Amino acid sequence: MKIVDAIEQRLNFSQSSPMMKLPYYMIRGLNRYIMQGIPGGDFLRAVLTNDLREACLRADGINIKLLPLYAAWLYNCAPKEAYGSQEIYEAWIACGGAIGKYSDEEF
Repeated sequence: MKIVDAIEQRLNFSQSSPMMKLPYYMIRGLNRYIMQGIPGGDFLRAVLTNDLREACLRADGINIKLLPLYAAWLYNCAPKEAYGSQEIYEAWIACGGAIGKYSDEEF
């Protein structure tokens, strides 16, 4: 199985998991970022770069209450190479996400 296929399966599973009830409009952005390296908005960037202060400032009324869930989602569903700092975020975008980074790799 290709790594990129395993990541996609994990992302698809996370959408149906009762533990991972992030808003649909945010899941789409997260999936595009993880799979293709397409950046989302300012709130998503703050979450992915581990900038709690900025995430709190940028969150809407729904997402401010879900910040712990974003941390759980990233830990359980996203590749560790995709989030954690501004440098990691920029590198993930530059490589084209999971498709760009792992398209030919198998495990």
